[in-house]
Amino acid sequence: MGKCPIADKKVMQKRERRSHEVYTEETKGISDVAWRDNNVVYTHTNEHGVQPVQYANHYSSKEKKSLQVTQPNVIHKYNKFMGGVDLLDNNISNYRIGICGKKWYIPIAFWLFDVCD
Repeated sequence: MGKCPIADKKVMQKRERRSHEVYTEETKGISDVAWRDNNVVYTHTNEHGVQPVQYANHYSSKEKKSLQVTQPNVIHKYNKFMGGVDLLDNNISNYRIGICGKKWYIPIAFWLFDVCD
């Protein structure tokens, strides 16, 4: 995202919460999205865009209730499908097979066993 004309983190922090900015490269079909939530989130995607805008439930400590807020489609899809990767990483860290070997391929083979469980 070095040459992408999306606002940097300092500018996005000054904007209203739940605002977003999009830059789309039409010829390549790639979108860059900056979304301001608690912090600034940057995504780079070629599959999902901003539209259709999705709704998510967020708890407001100021109002002491759950509110429906808008978020770009790419952020919604990320949040929906990120659980499997986190679960895999958690299982590998908890149940790692602790065998070392002199050959370079032994740790790779045991990592594959860890992932397949």
